[in-house]
Amino acid sequence: AYAAVVQQSANALLPGTPPDVERLVAQLQAATNTVMGRAGARLLIAGDSAGGNLSAAALLRLRDDRSPAFGAFRGAILIYGAFAVGFDSPSMIAWGDRDLVLSRKSMDWFRGHYLGDRDASKDPYISPLAGNLAGPPPAILLCGTLDPLLSDSEEFATVLEKAGVRAELHVFEDG
Repeated sequence: AYAAVVQQSANALLPGTPPDVERLVAQLQAATNTVMGRAGARLLIAGDSAGGNLSAAALLRLRDDRSPAFGAFRGAILIYGAFAVGFDSPSMIAWGDRDLVLSRKSMDWFRGHYLGDRDASKDPYISPLAGNLAGPPPAILLCGTLDPLLSDSEEFATVLEKAGVRAELHVFEDG
């Protein structure tokens, strides 16, 4: 078995900035080239929160670039992913001003540093829900009912299914 692990430095300001998508795609292509010669090479991509966003965006980029690496991916595990850049989803609105692990204020801060002044709501490599979601491998999405990103996971699963991609959504009560 071969595993490529992409980790963010502990002192990095933010994970998943757009250049990180490009770096991840390059690393995935290199890792895939290592295993592609083996019969039945199978890869899985996974990420949580911003990493879920990064994983989904990387798959879309590999697909759009017609990378041979794309064909090796057999699945994705996306854990409480941020698949849109807006704060108008039902779970985000319900979250309100609570300040537990995440708050709207902290998420706004992260988004501001991540995007600056640009509107990325239609950029599929930043906001995967804005893209054409046909073609990626099947996905398992995990989220809790007490997560401000619950609606992102629900909507992403729905849009994947509508695009013909098998998606399994697991929502954990009080999680």
